[in-house]
Amino acid sequence: MTGLPDYAEALQRALSAVNDAVISRTGQELVPLDRAGGRVLASAVVADRDMPPFNRAMMDGYALRAADYSRSRPFPVAGEVPAGVAPDVRVPPGACVKIATGAALPDACDTVIQHKRSRQSRHLHARSRRSRTGCASTQR
Repeated sequence: MTGLPDYAEALQRALSAVNDAVISRTGQELVPLDRAGGRVLASAVVADRDMPPFNRAMMDGYALRAADYSRSRPFPVAGEVPAGVAPDVRVPPGACVKIATGAALPDACDTVIQHKRSRQSRHLHARSRRSRTGCASTQR
């Protein structure tokens, strides 16, 4: 009965098998999109523009300016921004707006406090320890 290979030999065998599989699949060919399933792109696809073309909320919450953030004080809620419409609300300094996932951030806002990290009555009371620009939002 033969013994098991030592670590170095086993590693070498595994790497050789992976290498052989990769090398045999590095050829390139042009195929119609409907036959491209299970294949890997030969080169990166780069978008020529941002999609969607606006900063947006990554989750339900409250949009505000990171510079205004303070856990110790409430933020008056100045309005609401649903997904699918351009924001038409003015957000004064020190205020916030309720915002839906995917909705465009108002121009004045750069941060979203997650709904689950807040308590809201007429004012937002943030429970997050800190806030930073871009938190829970995408920035173009």
